[in-house]
Amino acid sequence: MVCILPVGSFEQHGPHLPPTVDAEIAQYVANVLAERISARVLPPLFYTCSDEHKGFPQTISVSCRHFIPYFEDVVRSAAEKCGAVIVVVGHGGVWEAVNMVTQQINYAVGPVAFAVNIWAYVVPRDHAGTDETSIYLAAGGKLIGEMPEICEGDISLFGKMPVHAFSSTGIVGCLKPSEVSAETGRALLDKALEKMVEKSPGVPCPYWSHLFSASASFLTASTSSLNPAICIVTTATPFVVSSLSSSFS
Repeated sequence: MVCILPVGSFEQHGPHLPPTVDAEIAQYVANVLAERISARVLPPLFYTCSDEHKGFPQTISVSCRHFIPYFEDVVRSAAEKCGAVIVVVGHGGVWEAVNMVTQQINYAVGPVAFAVNIWAYVVPRDHAGTDETSIYLAAGGKLIGEMPEICEGDISLFGKMPVHAFSSTGIVGCLKPSEVSAETGRALLDKALEKMVEKSPGVPCPYWSHLFSASASFLTASTSSLNPAICIVTTATPFVVSSLSSSFS
C-alpha cells in the first residue's frame, strides 16, 4: 500500500484567504493522486515552519528544529505501516526540510519516502495574490473575506526578511480581483503540464505508469537494487514525485 501525506502550513494568506491554503492545496493534489493509484491519504500536517509569517496574527508556526524530528518520525512510522509514503508539499517554506528528511530516511532504510513539490512547476507570481488565489479556488477553496485590489511587496524577498517587513496585508505581489478565477488557476496548472512534457521525455515505468494517462506520462525508472519498481516522476504532471536520492531541479 502507498500512503500520501499532505504537508501544508497554518499561515496568513492575506485578508481574503484562510491560513490553511497550503494544506488545502496539498490535500487536493493528494486526493487526485490517490484516486489514480488507489492510495490512502493521511490527514495533513498543518503546523510547520512558517516563521517568515510570524508577524501576522493568523500564523501559527513551529520552529524547523522541532518540526524536522517530528516530521521524520511521522514519515518513518507511515513507511513502516504503508510500505511507501508520498509527501505532497504545499508550503514552499518547508520544502528544504522535507527534502533533507526524506533523503536521510531513504539513505537509512531504502527508497520508501518520496516528495511532491507542487510549486516546482506551478510557479505563482505572488503570495495570496491573483495567481495563488486562483490556484486555491481551482482546488476547491473558498474565500473568507473581500479581496482588496493591491500590489505590495516583492516575491523575491522571501527568505531574506520576514513578510511583515515588506507587506502590511500579507499579500506579496499583485491581487487583482477582476483577474481571479478558478479557470485562471486551472490554466496555470495546464501551462505547467505543457512545460513538463517539453522538459524531459524519459521512458515509461511499470510501477508508476498508472499514475497518469499514457499520453501525458513519461517516467524514469530508478536503478535502486532495493526496490527496482521505484521510479522518479520527472515530467508531465502539475507536481513532481521525486526519489530523493537524486537531486531535484
